Amino acid sequence: MRILNSAGTRPPIIWVFNAAHEPRQLARALGPKQPLIALRSLNQIQRASSDRYDNAERLAAYYADQLAQALPKKVPLVGGNCQGAPIALWISNALRDRGCDVGCAAVIDARPWVETQLPLLLNFGVDWKEDTFFDGIAPDPIEVNKRFYADWRQARLRCTHGQYFDPEHVDHLATTLTRFMRQEGCWQETLQSRLARTLRTKAKGVFHRTGAVRVRDRILAPSKNRLPN
Repeated sequence: MRILNSAGTRPPIIWVFNAAHEPRQLARALGPKQPLIALRSLNQIQRASSDRYDNAERLAAYYADQLAQALPKKVPLVGGNCQGAPIALWISNALRDRGCDVGCAAVIDARPWVETQLPLLLNFGVDWKEDTFFDGIAPDPIEVNKRFYADWRQARLRCTHGQYFDPEHVDHLATTLTRFMRQEGCWQETLQSRLARTLRTKAKGVFHRTGAVRVRDRILAPSKNRLPN
């Protein structure tokens, strides 16, 4: 367990990674104001076997116990890629059971069979193919979504499997995650960035969501003939 961007002022994001270089790349793309708690899956620790799934669930319970002792009460996002995806959802469920305010969840190249009530962003690379059973039959993805996820969205990443954290792709991933958190009202912005976004919204003349509040052009007095810098 590591924390990156530890001097950041925002509530921390939790992510379950599979390789050593991934946390550094995502932390850089998110920016120094966003702390990132990096956990690892069982990738390259335990070979694929019938009991690795059970061990991953036990690992998630251990992570949640440790995190609950040190985390603030608010966590905007818990996520994971590939083998880390089900671990991330187990962690988010366990943290909520312990009274933590978890905003949303996200996974990459996975459709975990783990129930969650959180808003969930399913990210898939351009070469994603649904997992198949031993008889070669792939489950209906929409039916899986309906069975396990209370609220979900899907996004397409501009890369193939395992490239999400490469320097040329990680910024797009960070932008996708940030946009999702903002839409779900769990992204903590600075006053300066919120004002800038509000002014952009006024210029477009459309509704925009900021947390639980919707703002539009009426929030600024119509008598003002020019906007502040």
